[in-house]
Amino acid sequence: MSKAPDIPDEVRKVFDRHSAILSRRLYTLRDWVFEVASGDARIGSIEESLKWGQPSYVPAATKSGTAVRIDTHAAIKGSCALYVHCGTDLVARWRDIYEDLAYDGNRAVIFGSAQPLPKAVIQHCIAMAFTYRISV
Repeated sequence: MSKAPDIPDEVRKVFDRHSAILSRRLYTLRDWVFEVASGDARIGSIEESLKWGQPSYVPAATKSGTAVRIDTHAAIKGSCALYVHCGTDLVARWRDIYEDLAYDGNRAVIFGSAQPLPKAVIQHCIAMAFTYRISV
């Protein structure tokens, strides 16, 4: 497992404004983003910033894929979500593979507070996003 880099203050503030449990889940998703990137040389380094007020991660050096954003989902209390650009077909592809997950249109997969985060599934979704431009 790769160690995630130091977190920018603006991203930390977004994560830390939530309950301790939800904050830990968001930090876990962040760790998995960097773990996926470090495990695939095609992805390269990840740029971390805020986009639309959400922590955003993009393979900026290689431009191999699209950005992934992680945050809560406003419609489902206590949930967290993995967001991608709605102009991609990623969510449709995820739906085909993972039919039992909850989705928000063509922009996010949602993980409720009662369910454990499915690491392998989430990392696969992140990898698909980060290699989107080289795999379509």
